[in-house]
Amino acid sequence: MGLRVPPERILGSAEATASWLRHQVEKGWPEGKVIVNGQDGLRAALTAAGFELTSDPFEAAYAVSGANFKLTYDDLANVTLAIRNGARFIGTNSDRTYPTERGQVPGAGAILALFTAATEREPIVIGKPNAPMFEEAMRRLGVAPEETMMVGDRYETDIVGALKLGMLTVGVLTGVDTRATFEAQSAPPHLIVEGLPELLAHFQRADATQGVRAERSSP
Repeated sequence: MGLRVPPERILGSAEATASWLRHQVEKGWPEGKVIVNGQDGLRAALTAAGFELTSDPFEAAYAVSGANFKLTYDDLANVTLAIRNGARFIGTNSDRTYPTERGQVPGAGAILALFTAATEREPIVIGKPNAPMFEEAMRRLGVAPEETMMVGDRYETDIVGALKLGMLTVGVLTGVDTRATFEAQSAPPHLIVEGLPELLAHFQRADATQGVRAERSSP
């Protein structure tokens, strides 16, 4: 699409989860192997954070689950056994569906629900709408919640999590939720736009208005 974005400007739930888990170990959780239900990005993030991965459910200290588009029954069975054997159960994100050209398909949250049903254990979820991922992004940017705007297409994750932390929020209509869905919430986004070009136009108008005000106030 012609976008030029350096990797350090991109934060996915996999990297946020690996960073969060490393911080927990540094604060006192035991070092241990990780069994993963997920794709290469999650595995790479955990490895980069210093964790050893395992496929043996009986030697895993942590069970981390994300989206997995090549999911097999063995994957489900091994992670279930690890959790039931005492591994800490951690989810990358709670998105129940994932948007594709064919429509909404099962997302990471749907897989977490399966593990919860099979183990009677609830996961610690790092990604939106939970605070750890927002906090990691703000830490990298060096900003506070009141200085931050969250732009998202899904109310229950993007907008809810940001509102809880005191951020400004913008709902865009280019993904999951409709305008009616956003407007029906008890705490809707601060702004709803068709897409990013409309949001950019809002910024440009605000800049122009501030420029006029500055000219009028100058001696």
